Amino acid sequence: MSADNLADQHGDGRDSTNVPISEIICILKQPEGKYGYEILSLNQGEQDGKPSFTLCRSSRASRSDDENKTHDNFMISEPPLHLQPSPQRHIHVVVSTNSGTGLSLQFYNTVLAPLLKAFGLSASDEPERGGAEQGSYHLLITQDADSVKKFARELSSRSRSGEKVEHTIVLLSGDGGIVDLLNSYTSIDSDNVSSKDDIKPQSLPLIAVLPLGTGNALFHSLHRAVEGPAATSDLVQGLRTLLRGKAAPLPSFKAAFPDGSRTITYSDTAESASTESVPKNPTPNLQEQTRYVTHLYGVVVASYGFHSQLVGESDTPSYRQHGAKRFQMVAEELLKESHAYRATVEIVRSSSKGETQRIDRDRHAYILATPVSNLEKTFCISPASRPLDGQLRLVHFGPVDGAKTMEIMMAAYDGGKHVDMRWEATTLEGQGQEEKIDEVGYETIDEIRITTHEEDARWRKVCIDGTIVEIPTGGCIVVNYSAIAQLNGSSQQLNASYAEHIVEYFGADVHRLNIPPNKSPVIHESLDPLPISYHDVHGRRKRHNNLVYLKADKISYRNAQLSLGDSAKAGSKKVAKGKARSEGTEILDNATLRLKAGQRYALVGRNGSGKSTLLKAIAQKLIPGIPEETRIVILQQTDAEDVNTTANPEQTTAQPSNTSLSRGIESTNPLDTVRSLRLIQRERLQKDLFLKAKDAKLRSGARGMQARKALIATEKAVAEFNILYEQKDEEISSETIAKETSEAAEMLADLQLSIEPSKMAEVESRAKKLLSGLGFTEAAMLKPVSSLSGGWRMRSSLAAALLQETDILILDEPTNFLDLLGILWLQQYLTTLGESMDPPTLILVSHDRDFISLCTDLLILRDKSITYFHGDLPTYESAQAEKKIHLTKMKEAQDKQKDHIQQTIQKNMREGKAKDDQNKIRQAKSRQKKLDDRWGLETSARGGRFKLNRDLMGYHLTSRAEIEIPQDERPVNFVLPEPPDLRFPGSLISLDKASYRYPKNPSVKVAPSMVLQDVTLSIHMGDRIGILGLNGSGKSTLIKLLVGETKPSSGTLTLHPRLKIGYYSQHAVEKLQELGVAEPSLTALALLLKETGSTEQEEGHVRGLLGSLGLPGRIASDVPVRKLSGGQLVRLEMARILWTCPHCLVLDEVTTHLDYETVTALREALRDWEGAVIVVSHDRWFSRGVVEGHIDDDGDGSDLSDGERETPRRRLVYRLRAGQMSELTGGVQQFETSLEKRVAKLIGS
Repeated sequence: MSADNLADQHGDGRDSTNVPISEIICILKQPEGKYGYEILSLNQGEQDGKPSFTLCRSSRASRSDDENKTHDNFMISEPPLHLQPSPQRHIHVVVSTNSGTGLSLQFYNTVLAPLLKAFGLSASDEPERGGAEQGSYHLLITQDADSVKKFARELSSRSRSGEKVEHTIVLLSGDGGIVDLLNSYTSIDSDNVSSKDDIKPQSLPLIAVLPLGTGNALFHSLHRAVEGPAATSDLVQGLRTLLRGKAAPLPSFKAAFPDGSRTITYSDTAESASTESVPKNPTPNLQEQTRYVTHLYGVVVASYGFHSQLVGESDTPSYRQHGAKRFQMVAEELLKESHAYRATVEIVRSSSKGETQRIDRDRHAYILATPVSNLEKTFCISPASRPLDGQLRLVHFGPVDGAKTMEIMMAAYDGGKHVDMRWEATTLEGQGQEEKIDEVGYETIDEIRITTHEEDARWRKVCIDGTIVEIPTGGCIVVNYSAIAQLNGSSQQLNASYAEHIVEYFGADVHRLNIPPNKSPVIHESLDPLPISYHDVHGRRKRHNNLVYLKADKISYRNAQLSLGDSAKAGSKKVAKGKARSEGTEILDNATLRLKAGQRYALVGRNGSGKSTLLKAIAQKLIPGIPEETRIVILQQTDAEDVNTTANPEQTTAQPSNTSLSRGIESTNPLDTVRSLRLIQRERLQKDLFLKAKDAKLRSGARGMQARKALIATEKAVAEFNILYEQKDEEISSETIAKETSEAAEMLADLQLSIEPSKMAEVESRAKKLLSGLGFTEAAMLKPVSSLSGGWRMRSSLAAALLQETDILILDEPTNFLDLLGILWLQQYLTTLGESMDPPTLILVSHDRDFISLCTDLLILRDKSITYFHGDLPTYESAQAEKKIHLTKMKEAQDKQKDHIQQTIQKNMREGKAKDDQNKIRQAKSRQKKLDDRWGLETSARGGRFKLNRDLMGYHLTSRAEIEIPQDERPVNFVLPEPPDLRFPGSLISLDKASYRYPKNPSVKVAPSMVLQDVTLSIHMGDRIGILGLNGSGKSTLIKLLVGETKPSSGTLTLHPRLKIGYYSQHAVEKLQELGVAEPSLTALALLLKETGSTEQEEGHVRGLLGSLGLPGRIASDVPVRKLSGGQLVRLEMARILWTCPHCLVLDEVTTHLDYETVTALREALRDWEGAVIVVSHDRWFSRGVVEGHIDDDGDGSDLSDGERETPRRRLVYRLRAGQMSELTGGVQQFETSLEKRVAKLIGS
């Protein structure tokens, strides 16, 4: 044997000292007469964005003593016995071009073929030459999914004929290839896997797998996941296994199916794959094929529920083209609205001596049985499993939402910690509810029986090692452990060659698996932009552009933590006297919600008043009076800065209905069309029933009576249709078939029209325009959402919300993470949107006062009621102030007049009684009656004369409304401690020609560019400095230089020796949230006492500081940090930095989580503070007030006079662009004006 051929074609000639241990496959001893040895290694990288492989050769004449022990583990002089072809042993290399990664053929051509050639083995396309000729092996490059099965059946036939030949199969595939080999090798009928009689071949092959599938569960269950500097790739471990691995018995299980079960697979019509290069189209034109089946053998997994649905739908043509990413894409869709799978599950535990036990639930989310430990590299589904221990283990849990499903999945990635998870769950029992504890079930079993009760074929699919089997309603699948030895009745078993790790180097054998936790978070969100119209139960399309007025009267709403589609919780709300009651905080009490079409509303209110909860209630249509056909899109942020974008539910129903109905119409059986039509009609009736029930629960009075009548009528219609739905095939007449086939055709036409594929090009163009306006480059638009940072994910969700056609658009703090260019673009886009032909109604929540000036109306949420005002916020505040002054004067005048009348009444009564003058007594009583009954407002709210029947309708104790002076809310205060004396003058911070570049990466030849260049800046006591710039301009780097976190690469930074800096980071709230999660019982008071080292005697000072910033009493001492709102966390961070009494405050996006009143209070406090303030903010109103000293609300340029202060203030605004800083003499307005042309270009493009 020689490695010369390898050197000629694939050697890179690099020195062996450059070969990492983790890349070494083997070390070849030189033939006799030659010195030294050859190191064969696998180099993996990327070329043109695709994975590339290179088999490398490195020559070495000698080695050091330190290398002896390690290198000896890799030394090999000849191929192992199972790779030595002979008349008694045939070698087969099977390259599966349909494997999940699509890299099998490439890997064979660039790595395996030259490696085998180094051992003197050459390829042949004739199976019989796999050993008949010395030095040859049979090469099979699959053309389609049936190629492996055909090959296995041929081997099986040769074995049955009495051929005394052993076979080694080197399989470049995933787990599916093993399963195909197993089922085809043990099945008599080549075209029908439903044969119940399995063959008993005299000899079963030995299989060595090189992991080129998507999951590679068998491989990862037997190979330790090595991390760190010595990390070894799966393919390197697979090649080591091929050369040094031991054969081991392969356990399996048998899944038996009821009559009528059929497999669902996809085959292609592509031409034969070339052996010279990778196919140009790794995902050819796949066509669905079905085949009836009675049983299958498996070696990895049998599942029903979420896992089987994930595997089945990800194998369809529309997803398979995305490769490994398809699983995440399908998971995102399935998790949006988790399905509860109806089934009866019975198990036979290994310890129960054959006794059958039923799992105590009739709805399930996840049922999975497996004889292996890992379904993926770090996805440990069965932590108790040892490699090939011959046990079948079951993992299962009941219905949960998408978030809980992902929590369980992530726990499985964390070393299999899901098996210990428990949580509170609510299940329905009859009409009531029963609270209980649910958990992840985990047991060792001999058998499991699953009887499905689902009527929709979509939810009746089970997965056997990637093969999807659709079973009929009421059908039962039985899975039990079945060792291969029981199949052939002999001592010889089907073997799998897997790694026996090099114990001397790795320190572990295959029985000790180390599964590191997955440290990459998985983000699930949908950006489906298709504008789907709503359809009623009969399939008729409804239009939405006729929304003129939406009104809901006398609303009382509590924050009951209701979720989308949570019918159980929504239905539990009792309605009485116009109030919807439940546990929780009352948000509205006897309020009225009015929304006019095309208006832009700004919802304002203090933190904690319930703005986000009200928006969620509107989006979920939990408030009576919102028509169900109203399309509502909401972009809402949670405390953890996750973004929830909720689209119209119709968008997720039209496409499945279209697919189901198309299949029924295309079927050769006319009854399939009828069944498909009735299934869709039934689903729509059930949805209509749910909506009617919700309406009846939420309404009261006359409207409630009408709603309950409609509910009864719908219940009757559902009951009647169920009788029709349960009709047997033989009971359906030919006239009915013809009639319903015509209805199905009409419904299909409407569905296809609603999807409107012709608009896809227009949708894509709009999507690019929106993403571009929000700052996305062409390259960023093509990135997966999961790879984006939190800020960019928020922008993508905002674009998705803006892209959808809707009647009501709800945006909750959309400017978070946007720079000023993005804010100006969004402000202009929403204004332009409101001027379109059919504008949506906009509800906007934002702390940015300049941004919400685009709104035409205000919704003020205060004291559990909603106040309406036509105009912007400054106008409202001015009108409220004027109203308060006017009403105060009116009340004072009336009180003065009332005192005079009271005195007159008392005088007349005294004189009348003294003189027995009945006229004066009657006059006094008349005036007293008027005083009691008709005293109050003399004018209406519009300024006209007060009319009782118009201005004070209903029952009241008096005929006039009382003059009520609006009470100011409890004022928001920010008390900043005065900075201590510096003792000697001088600048606080001084930068002189400072430049900065990131440290050079040793692996990159080109030095990084300058982030900041020649920045000169000095800051003195009392200065107000504003730093403006777009994202990526270097603001954060400059701030880090100023606070001393980073040193300049060149230039100087000088700090006053007594300087104390208070630095508020833009990520401060997120860090406090993480701290609160890490220490659940930590309170604001405890945190501050701990950090300041304060004693019990100083606790009062700490409490005083927290109280002065809006965290008084029990909020500071009893509420954990993890439960504080975003605004409260900002106050806590301010307390942390103010405790030291700083001379200079550096505030980076401090307003993000605050309401507008708190921003106002902070602006006022900072404007009068004697220390220096450096502000980095995209809030123009805040920056103008703090830095430029503006006291007005509309930014007309008036500012405070420095002459009014003891110390004149320097007020400077700087702009950072491309690392260079320049002063803006025109301040914030100049920066805003400089961006207007770019905004106009983005809007018009």
